[in-house]
Amino acid sequence: MSKRISKITSTKNANTHHPIEALGNVTAPTGDIRVEKLEDRLNPKVPFPHKHDFFQLVFISRGSGWHQLDFEKYKAHAGAFFIVKPGQMHHWKLDSKTMGLIIEFTHESLPKENVWASDLLGKARTLPDLIKLSSTKNKNEIFQILNFMLNEFAKRDASFQVCLQNYLSNLLIQLLRLSKTNSISLIETDSTIE
Repeated sequence: MSKRISKITSTKNANTHHPIEALGNVTAPTGDIRVEKLEDRLNPKVPFPHKHDFFQLVFISRGSGWHQLDFEKYKAHAGAFFIVKPGQMHHWKLDSKTMGLIIEFTHESLPKENVWASDLLGKARTLPDLIKLSSTKNKNEIFQILNFMLNEFAKRDASFQVCLQNYLSNLLIQLLRLSKTNSISLIETDSTIE
């Protein structure tokens, strides 16, 4: 059962929508897709709580702690996949051994000339804040996509952003399928904490 927690105290960071350029260890201009290891980003450049004007997907492969999105505070654990949408305030406290991936992208990251791309990004805004991957039959497919994205971003070969666009589209489609077909078992309604 979901439990409400107290409202986040308003701060300068909480009132500003930070651009993708303001975060991350590797610079990513607006329109690019950035993929980094979560363990390298446990303490962000912009202090918490904060908001940004881009999507941030946070996958936890190992570790524990909590992640607060807007006014809900969730348990963070292996298999947790957080979807932070543009404009959401968030804040996390993760143990120092936490590992995983962060994928960041803007509305400009997918090809504008494709109608399906804007439709996909619109649907991505409907994803729940947290999807539990540990019990899904599709988790291996999602892990594979995440690893492909990390390797592609790290290598930065010719047209790597085009490859990342395709992987991101595939990932979003998989997450949308999971959230619609198995919402009762995949969305952790009992994982909020006080």
